[in-house]
Amino acid sequence: MDNGTDIPGTHLPATSKQFRELFFSADVVISKGQGNFETLLDEDRDIFCILQIKCESLAKRNNRSLGDWVVTKTGKGVQ
Repeated sequence: MDNGTDIPGTHLPATSKQFRELFFSADVVISKGQGNFETLLDEDRDIFCILQIKCESLAKRNNRSLGDWVVTKTGKGVQ
């Protein structure tokens, strides 16, 4: 589903009401891309993320290389 913005990523306050309703009521949220990963990282719910590492800081933080594909989970359940 499109989030209703032109922002690279999903900054929830800028999204459509319809998107936010679906986002907060969904049983599972799957996010694609580094922009979504970075903008949703601190949300208070579990989000499964699929992304390609495109910057050195993210690569170092996750002990990965540039270009690696990652599937990870963010949110309240992450230690």
